[in-house]
Amino acid sequence: MLLLLSTILGCLASSSITSEVNMNSGKILTERDLRRFLFADYDMLVRPVTDPNKAIVVYATITPIVIRRLDENDQELVMDSWMSMKWSDEYLKWDPKEFNNITVLRIPHTEIWKPDLSIYTSTDDSRFKISNTLALLYSNGTVMWFPFFQIKSRCLRQEKQEMNYFDCNIRIGSWMYSSNLLHPQLAE
Repeated sequence: MLLLLSTILGCLASSSITSEVNMNSGKILTERDLRRFLFADYDMLVRPVTDPNKAIVVYATITPIVIRRLDENDQELVMDSWMSMKWSDEYLKWDPKEFNNITVLRIPHTEIWKPDLSIYTSTDDSRFKISNTLALLYSNGTVMWFPFFQIKSRCLRQEKQEMNYFDCNIRIGSWMYSSNLLHPQLAE
């Protein structure tokens, strides 16, 4: 019985060593294998930093698609937009040389940590549409995500000399994280 247990343990140890050797020798070639490698112990509920005191910088831009309405009486703008967000996930990095030179993966946004950015100046609960959008994941850990959303925001009517216009400031930020943990910045 002791010999059988010893043999089983020896086989288990050698199979884990073999997988490690295969990974380090460049035998993992497909996107499927890369996804398994990246997401084996990934927790999408945890901020993706190895130092818990480090802020995640999220670069964001809003790209208007169409203005649905500009209500002069209510001073409200309704606009369909894309939000472009970029941040670094320290747990989703890999060496492309070990994975057949794969440098980017397209993955469902539902599988990764995402910043909880909201529109502070919204007149309702403007949210990102939960659709089948994919995120781009680069080998250096950079994540890019482009959710669609509709903004309903307050705009102040301005009158200067002979010109009338609306000043619509759109502020975004996190509801759950302070700026020392999640820091949104306007992308260049």
